Amino acid sequence: MTDLDRSLAFYTGLLGMRIGGHSLNQGAGQDLLDGLPGCLVDVVALQPQDQPTPHVELLHYREPPGPAPLPPPQANDVASVRQVHRVEGLDALVQALKSTGVPSSYGLVRLADGGNGAAVRDPDGHMIVLLD
Repeated sequence: MTDLDRSLAFYTGLLGMRIGGHSLNQGAGQDLLDGLPGCLVDVVALQPQDQPTPHVELLHYREPPGPAPLPPPQANDVASVRQVHRVEGLDALVQALKSTGVPSSYGLVRLADGGNGAAVRDPDGHMIVLLD
């Protein structure tokens, strides 16, 4: 991610997650995981307010710059990465996200199971599907 503070504000302030842990990773093991030399990486675990798992990990590369970002995923991609979160008050959350300028789908989408969903993007463009 490019801006740790901005991403934390999005996930904790807008989506209501909490910080479950934070570490600064470095050394040969981290270099091997990332395929980059001399890594210094903030790893922040974010979790729902009421349970420790599943959680989201934010990776912020202090050194060297992280891997080049992939093009933003499209809803019709054959393969891509998305986060899927079940939330309460989906309509109000989507309106709050829109009011802060978060890129999102065009309101709520009615799903085949009768529920609703919406797609938004985090500050680095990762797609997040929100379900009620």
